Amino acid sequence: MIKLALDSTTGSPVIPEDLSKELTELTLKQCPLLSLLPAKQANGATHSFIKVSSLPYPNFVGEKAEGTSSSATFTRASVTTKIIKMIDGVTDYLIASAGSFINAYNLELELARKGFGYKLESYLLWGNATADPYQFDGFDAQITTNRIQHNAVVDLPLLTRQMLAKVRKNAPMDNLVFICDPEMADKISSLQTQIYKTMSTKEVEVDGGFIMETIKRIPIYESSYCMAGPANPATITATASSTSGQMTTGATYKYRLSAVTINGEQGASAEATVTLNNSKTSVDLTWTANSDAYLYKIYRTEANGGANTEKIVAVIPGYTYDANGDINGCKTSYNDGAPDTAIGSDVFLLEGESVIFLIDRDVANPVAINAGALQSISAGEKVTDLILFKKLASTNDAEKFMLFSYIALENRNELCHAIARKVKLA
Repeated sequence: MIKLALDSTTGSPVIPEDLSKELTELTLKQCPLLSLLPAKQANGATHSFIKVSSLPYPNFVGEKAEGTSSSATFTRASVTTKIIKMIDGVTDYLIASAGSFINAYNLELELARKGFGYKLESYLLWGNATADPYQFDGFDAQITTNRIQHNAVVDLPLLTRQMLAKVRKNAPMDNLVFICDPEMADKISSLQTQIYKTMSTKEVEVDGGFIMETIKRIPIYESSYCMAGPANPATITATASSTSGQMTTGATYKYRLSAVTINGEQGASAEATVTLNNSKTSVDLTWTANSDAYLYKIYRTEANGGANTEKIVAVIPGYTYDANGDINGCKTSYNDGAPDTAIGSDVFLLEGESVIFLIDRDVANPVAINAGALQSISAGEKVTDLILFKKLASTNDAEKFMLFSYIALENRNELCHAIARKVKLA
């Protein structure tokens, strides 16, 4: 009877939730995979449903700007209900189903909330104030002191002796959280498993492997925006430009470019080399636009620096803007004339390399131990209105650390947080 209904070309079957226990158990014995199919309550003789085609894409723009955004798209349809009859059950079933109805907008609102939450979670980590002066900086831009250039495979000393030690040296934190990519979280779990096995004197039977949710009682939150993806653009061009810069004439420089998208900082482009002959002291960089990039990070060597030694020299918008703050194009060029003293400590990321955040999310102000911890940082009032979006952004993925973490960062000091860059899985 079930097979006949599933093979029907005139409608789709709906298995009522009130099938008798005996029939349900018999069905699952004969077809165990049916246990993976959720039961649906039919809505009368015709069952309406919606198919989600795409999630919404919200955006953050200035007060007078009109940014790009899109709503969720759906396909709405209905099918004739196929009822699996059972003795003395059909009448009650029809009465129950006739009293129910579908509210398609409920799903639309839920998806809009999730889409907004995902975007806000990404901006929490990476920020976009450089791209749009009306917006706010995320953790990546605000945490400037406790930045670790790991450039190695992840290990427990990185997480505990470096990141955690740097933060706890400044204030007695009790509400910290590690944020990393899901693959990195899995790798960290295996590191802790090895330590556990070494210390244990008993045999331990493991079914599928350990899942570690904390490091020294500090939770590990997974975010998909912490691992670098493929380089886009994959290449850039560097050309000697003018005599108006502060670079060393006659020297050779190497460059890389990384896009920052909704998925976080991406892998850096291939290395580009330029020599400043004829008294030139600046460089023109050009590349093919990445339409998803709202920021670009430019990495450069010092004068006559070696291959693969580029470090951060500038963060620039991914778009061009008109006088009202509206986007009117994608940025594809930049002129660099900064002296070597302007080069920072951050190293570039390649595809598959990660950034790990250690964030203090305690809203209550701690007692500072280190006098340096009394330094305060502020992004002005750019974060204030975002508090209103708490309800809209309350998804399982983002609510754990999203807004409260940002508010804590805004009202506190950068020494309470740490970032480890270029962390590798293997």
